[in-house]
Amino acid sequence: MREKKMAKRMIRMSRFGVTNASGGFDWTDAFLDAFIAAGSTFFATLGGLGIVGLLDDPNKALLAAGIAAGGSFFAWLVAKRETWRRSKDSDHSHE
Repeated sequence: MREKKMAKRMIRMSRFGVTNASGGFDWTDAFLDAFIAAGSTFFATLGGLGIVGLLDDPNKALLAAGIAAGGSFFAWLVAKRETWRRSKDSDHSHE
């Protein structure tokens, strides 16, 4: 019983958009997944810059990581919204 409750609370990252209870696009799911991906991208970029020795200017490193994270964030939102829209369109094409 407890495992079922915990499974409902878990965040499951997926590149596919999710439909909310009212039948629309679930923006909360999309933002959470995009934020997680952006955070991972931010720290991976900083790590990569550190490994190759390009952290001489921390401001430039943070700017580069921020730009990479921003791109990742919006790419996730676009991908989730587009896959959701396409799945909704294909559902209606069979009617």
